[in-house]
Amino acid sequence: MWTTACGRVRPEDVPRSEDLTNQIHQRAEERTGVVHQKVVEGLLAHTETHEAARQKKQQKELGERIEELKTEMGVNLRPLMTALNVDRPQETLKLSDSMELFKIRDPMDELVEYNMGSWKEKCASRYRRFRQRFWYDFSVDPEGLFYYFWERWLITMVLLTFFLNTYIGFFQSYDQLLGISVDGTGDVNAAAATQTTGILIIVFDYVLDVFFIIDYGLKFVKQIVTANGKITDHKTMALRYIKSWGCYTDLLAVFPIEIFAVKLTYSDNAQLENMLKMLGYLKVNRALRVLTLPQFFDYLSADLNNSIPSVRVAKFVVYIGMFTQICAVFLFLTGCDPSDCFYDPMLSWTAADPPGIQPVSTTSHSSDIKSSKSYRYTSSLYWAVTMMTTVGYGDIYPHNMLEQFVANIVMIIGTLMYGYCLAVLTATIANLDAPRVEFQGRLFALISYMEYNRLARAVQDRAIDSVALLWSVSQGEEIPGVKSMTADMPDHLMEDIQVDDLMHLIAGVPIFKNIEEQILKYLAPAIRRYLFPPGEFIIQTGDLISELFVIRRGFCSMFHPEDSTMCIAILHPGMYFGEIGFLFNKNEIASIKTITHCEVLTLPRSAFDEVAVNVEWLQHQVLRISQEKKYYEDLVSAAKNAKAYVRKRRQLSPIRMAETERKKMGFKEDLNSIHISRLGLYLYRFLKKDTIAMDSRFLHFWEYFRLASVVVQFVLIMVQCAFQIDSISYFVILYLFDLQAMADIYLKFHVQYTNDMHIVVTHPFMTARRYIRSNFWMDLFAVFPFEMLMCMVGGSASEVDGPGRSEIFHWIMYVRINRLLQIYRVPLAFQYMEKDIKVDPTSVFYYKYGTYWVIYIIFITCIPLVIQCPPLFCATTKQGCYFKPLDTNRSDLQLAMDMDYGSDSWEDPQHKTASADPFYASAFLSYISHQTDTLLKRSKRSSSSTIFVQTDDDGYVNLDVSEQCFSLSFLVFNNVANQPTLNKFVASFYWAVTTTTTTGFGDFFAFTQIEQIIFIFTMISGTMFYGYIIACVAAAQANSDARRSRFFERLLAVKNYLAHEHLPLILRKRVVRYYEYLWLRTQGIDPQTLIVGLPPSLTGELALQLYKKVIDQIAIFKNTPMGFKKMLATIIKPLYILQGEYVTRIGDTGTDLFFLYRGSVEVQYRSGEFGFEIRSGRILGEVAFLTEQKAQTSFRAKENCDLYCLTKKEFDLVLDHFPEVREKLMEEAIESMEREADYQRLFEERPRPETSKAKESMPTLLFKPEEGVPLRVKWNSARKHIFRSDVLFIRYFNKFTVTALRLVSVMLILYQPTFYRFLPVFYPLHYILEFIFIFDLIIRLRVGFLDKFGQSHRKFSWASQHKKMANKIY
Repeated sequence: MWTTACGRVRPEDVPRSEDLTNQIHQRAEERTGVVHQKVVEGLLAHTETHEAARQKKQQKELGERIEELKTEMGVNLRPLMTALNVDRPQETLKLSDSMELFKIRDPMDELVEYNMGSWKEKCASRYRRFRQRFWYDFSVDPEGLFYYFWERWLITMVLLTFFLNTYIGFFQSYDQLLGISVDGTGDVNAAAATQTTGILIIVFDYVLDVFFIIDYGLKFVKQIVTANGKITDHKTMALRYIKSWGCYTDLLAVFPIEIFAVKLTYSDNAQLENMLKMLGYLKVNRALRVLTLPQFFDYLSADLNNSIPSVRVAKFVVYIGMFTQICAVFLFLTGCDPSDCFYDPMLSWTAADPPGIQPVSTTSHSSDIKSSKSYRYTSSLYWAVTMMTTVGYGDIYPHNMLEQFVANIVMIIGTLMYGYCLAVLTATIANLDAPRVEFQGRLFALISYMEYNRLARAVQDRAIDSVALLWSVSQGEEIPGVKSMTADMPDHLMEDIQVDDLMHLIAGVPIFKNIEEQILKYLAPAIRRYLFPPGEFIIQTGDLISELFVIRRGFCSMFHPEDSTMCIAILHPGMYFGEIGFLFNKNEIASIKTITHCEVLTLPRSAFDEVAVNVEWLQHQVLRISQEKKYYEDLVSAAKNAKAYVRKRRQLSPIRMAETERKKMGFKEDLNSIHISRLGLYLYRFLKKDTIAMDSRFLHFWEYFRLASVVVQFVLIMVQCAFQIDSISYFVILYLFDLQAMADIYLKFHVQYTNDMHIVVTHPFMTARRYIRSNFWMDLFAVFPFEMLMCMVGGSASEVDGPGRSEIFHWIMYVRINRLLQIYRVPLAFQYMEKDIKVDPTSVFYYKYGTYWVIYIIFITCIPLVIQCPPLFCATTKQGCYFKPLDTNRSDLQLAMDMDYGSDSWEDPQHKTASADPFYASAFLSYISHQTDTLLKRSKRSSSSTIFVQTDDDGYVNLDVSEQCFSLSFLVFNNVANQPTLNKFVASFYWAVTTTTTTGFGDFFAFTQIEQIIFIFTMISGTMFYGYIIACVAAAQANSDARRSRFFERLLAVKNYLAHEHLPLILRKRVVRYYEYLWLRTQGIDPQTLIVGLPPSLTGELALQLYKKVIDQIAIFKNTPMGFKKMLATIIKPLYILQGEYVTRIGDTGTDLFFLYRGSVEVQYRSGEFGFEIRSGRILGEVAFLTEQKAQTSFRAKENCDLYCLTKKEFDLVLDHFPEVREKLMEEAIESMEREADYQRLFEERPRPETSKAKESMPTLLFKPEEGVPLRVKWNSARKHIFRSDVLFIRYFNKFTVTALRLVSVMLILYQPTFYRFLPVFYPLHYILEFIFIFDLIIRLRVGFLDKFGQSHRKFSWASQHKKMANKIY
C-alpha cells in the first residue's frame, strides 16, 4: 500500500541534492513496483502460456491506472519521510476490487505549507497532521479488553436506567422526588431533606446519560469484525453504524427531550409543578436503551467461552423483570388517580381495598403507607405478577372495560413469556444431558447384555468400571478406536498436541531412539490412550496383543509367568511392556495388573508397519529384532527366573522402645517428607491414625444419614423462626443436630481422597489439610454457637424470667440461622451422585427434586413470617417495649429516613420506657411505629376479635408479645393468627402451595406492602421452580426415547426409499418385518459396539465370556487355545434371520462364515428342492469360505435363527497366528463337502410316489364336487384355532375397544352410588359390557404370542401352553 502524511521538519535538515532526490525516488518506485521494467522480446516471447499472458495484461492495466492517478498520488517517499520523522495524511483510492492505494500529498509541498505558508495554510497543515495522529489511528476493538468491561458496565447502567426512569416517570414525579409543592399563593415550598435525596437521584440519572453519550460516539469508530479480519476504516465503520437502526434508537435514547419541554412549558411558579411532573414522562425515552439487550445476549451466546445455561438464565431474569415492570406501568396507567376516585372504590382497581391506594396530600404528609408512591408501585407490580404467573388471588381485579382489556394483554404476555422460558430451558437441559444420556444408555445396555448372557459378576464389575472411567476423565468424548478429542482438528495441529505422547515413546522405548521427528508425527494418529482402574489386568498370560504399551501415569505390577500370585516387578511411568506381542507376534508370558489408576499409551503393530514401510532403516531394524530368537528367549528366561519383588521397608531401631515412644517415632518418620508447621504438628495429635476409605459402607451410610439430618434441621429451624416455638425440648433436638454436625467435621478430617494422578491419599495429615482447604470453614461457621456470645453479652440469666423472656428466645432463634448454611451439602451430594455414571438417573431424579421441593416449599412457607416478625431489642429488658402510636402526618420516606427518634413523640420518660438503643431505633422503630398505628386503626374498626392489641391506661401499646405480628400478616384472614401453631403452619403451608403452583384461591393474599414484595418473588420463583422440574422431566423423557426415535426414523427413511424405488410390495413388507424383528431382539442397540473402546485384554476376555457358548457349541473349536478363542470372540458378529429368509444362496462367494447358535435351517439344492435340516451347533458356508469357491447349496431359515458370522479378512488374520486351527478347518471343509455330496445323492435317489396313468389322463376341466365336512370337525377346528398376535382385529378390539368400554363401565359403576341415580337402562348396559369382557377374555386366551426370540407360538395345549399364553395377556 502507498501512504503519505505531513509533518514538521527543519529546512536545513532536508537534503537539497537533486541526485539524492532522484535516487530516493527511484528506490521508492522499485519497492512499490511502479517502475516500468524493460521487456526483452526474444524467441520465448511467442511461447508464453495463457496464464502468463493474462497476468501480463493485468499488470499493464494496473500500470495505466496508476499513471492516471499519478498526479493525485505523488511519489511514495516512505524511506525519506520515515528518516525525517514526517507524518503524511492519506486518503483511500479504489483501484479495483482487490487493491486499494492511498492518495498522498507531495511531501515538499506539505513542508512548505507547514513552515512557510500563510496562516490559513499552516492551520490546514496542522489540522491534517492532528487528524492523522489522533483520529485515523483511533478505533475500538470489539474483542479487546476495554470493550469487554465497557460493554458489561454499560448493560448494567442500561438496566438501572430502565427501572429508575420508568419508576420516576410513572410512579414518582419530580415534584414528589424533590419535595416541591406550590401553594395557592404561588409560593414554592420544598423539604430540605427530601430535596437533597431527589437531587442526588437526578444527578445520578444524568451521570448515566453521560456514559451513554460516550458510548454513542464510540460506536462510530467501532471496528467491524469479518471472517477475513477487522475493518478499521473510519468511513466504513461510521457508515455501517449510520445504516443500522441502532444509530437512531440510541440517538433517541440519549436525546434530552426534557430540556426543550422545560423551555417551552415553564413560565412562572404556577406551572412549576406541572412542568416537574412532565419531566418524568419525557425522560422515559432513556429506557429505549434496552433495545441493545437482545444483541448483547446473542453475542454472549455465540461466544464459546460462555456457558449457555448461565447466559440464558441471566437473559430470562432480565426479561422477566423488564416485562413485569412494563406490565405494572400499563396497569397503573389504566387505573384512575386515587385523588379522583378514592371515595368510589368501584371505579378502578386502584381505589378498591385491596390495594386501597390513598391520595397523596400536598400540604401534609400522611402516616399511612398506602398514600405513598412506593405503595402504588408495589401494588402494580403485585397485580402484574399475579396475572402473569396465572396465580390470580382475586384480591385485585379489573373494574372497567379498559382495565379488563389491559389485563387480558398482561396475562397473554405472561403466559407467552414464561412458556418461552420453559421451552428454552427444556431444550437447554436436553442438549446438556444428551451426551450423558447417550453414554449412560450404552453403559446400561452393556449391563443388560452381560446379565442376559449371565456373565460372572467379577467380569461385569471390571467392564462397568472401565466404561465409567471413560466418562469420568473425558466425558465420553474420547473412546479409543471410536472417537478422539483431536478428530476434528487439522493433522498438523493434532500432531503438535500429541507431541507429549510421542516424547514418552521416545524416552521409554529403545527402538524409537534417534528416530526422526517427522516419522514420529506420522505415528501420532495411531497412538491410543487407555484408562485403567485399580486392580485391572492390562495384559494376561496367554494373550496375543500386537500392541506396544507405555505407562504415562500410574503404577503397575508384573506377575510371574508360572505363579500368577507372585509379583516380580513394579512398573512406573515411562516404562514399557508388550514387546513380545509387538515384535515377535507371540503370546504374552507375564500378566500386568494396575495398582493405581493408570493411563497407558499403545501403538498397534499394524499402524506402525504402515509408517515404517516408507522408512527402510526403521523397517530393517524392527525386522531384524523380530527375527532375533535369542532376544525372545532372553525375555522369557528373565521372566521365568525372576524373583519375588521385595518392597523397601523402614529400618527398625535395635533399641527396645515403649509403645508411646514407638508411636512418636512412627509419627515423626511419617512426616519426614511433609512440610508442616508447629501448629499443624500440634493439631495432628488430635487426629486418628486411621482414615476412612471412600467406598466404605460406613461412609456411605453416614453421608446419607447426614444428608437427611441436614434437611430435617433446615425444616425445624425455619419453622421455629417463623412461628416462634420456644419450647426447651425443641431446642434440645436442634442441639443434638449440632453435635452430629461437629462429629461430621471430625470425621471429614479422616476421609481419603483421590488426587490429580488418580492416586488414593490415605495419610491423615494430607486428608486433614485437604479438608481445611475446602469446606472446613463453611462447616465451622454453619455450626458455630453464636447464641452463646449473645447470652454472655445480654446479661444475667435472671433476666430470662422477666417480660422479655420470649424475645430472648426469639433472638436465639434468629442468631441460630447460621445453621441453615449446612444446606449447601444437599446440592453437593446430588452432584456427586449424578457424577457417577453407573447410578440410574431416574432414582436420583426422584430423590433430588423431592428433597429440593421440601426445602423450597418450607422456605416459602416460613420466609414471610421470618421477615415480618423480627425480634425486638427493647423486649430483652425487664421494662418491655411500650410505644405510643404516632399521630403526626409524615410520609413513608420520612418515616424511614428523617424521623427524630429522640423526640417525645415516641418516648415518654414519665411512663415505662424502652431502651433507646440507636441500632434498634434506626433499624426497627419506624416500621414498628407504623405497624402499631395500623394495628390500632384496624382493631378499632374491626367487629371481631381477630386482631389482639395489648395497651395500658395511657394508650401505650405493648409490643413485647411476639405473636402480635401474626395479626399484621396474611394469617389474619380466616381468623388464623390467634390459633395454635399447628393451625398457623398448615395455613401458611397451604398458602405456599397454592401460590407457587399458580392456583391462588384468594382466601390468603398480601396484607402489607412487605408481603406484596415477598409474594412477588414467591410467585415468580414458584413458576420458575416448577417450570424447571417440568423441563427436566421433559428433557429426560426426550433423551430416554432418543434411541427409539432414531431407530424408527431410520425405518421410516427405509420405507420412503423403498417406495421411491417402486420395489415390489412383498419385498417391502419383508424389509419392514425384518426391522420390526430387529427392534424386538436388539432394541436398537448393536451388541458389537458395546465393548468397543475397552482395553484390549478386557475386550478379549469380555467377548470370550459373551460368546463362549457360541464357540464351545462348535465341535471343532472346543480344544483350541485360549488365545484363539479370545481373538475369535472379538471378531464375530451376531446376525438375526427371520423364518423363511435365506442365510446364503447358491452362487454366493464365500466371504462370510456362519455359526448356527439357535434355530434350524434347511438345505436347498440347485433343483430347488429342500433336503435335510441342520440344527444348532453347526458351521454354515465353510466350504465356499475356505476353498474360495461359489456356494453349491442354499440355506434357508426354517424358524427364527440366531447366527454369528465373521468375515474372511479378519478370520485369516487370526488363522495366521494359529495354523493348526486352519488345518482342522480344512479337514472339516473336506468332510463337509463329502457329507453334502452324500446327502444330495441320497436325496436324489430317494423313492418318489408314482402317479397313476388313469389319473393323469383324466380331464382337468371336469367338475369335482367337494366332500362335506362334518360339523363336529369344523367345531373342533374352530375350538383349536389360535389367532396371530398381529391381526388387526385383535389389535383394535382387545387393546382399544375393550379398554374404552372398561372406562365406561367404571364410570357407570361409580356414578350410580355417588349420585343415587339407579336408572333401569343401566342394568342391561352393565350385562352387555360384562358379556363383551367375557368374550374378550376368551379371545385373549386364543391369541398367540411372540417369545423373546421373536418366534410366534400358536399351538394350544390346555396342559402346558394355556397358562403360558394367559400370563402373556397382562
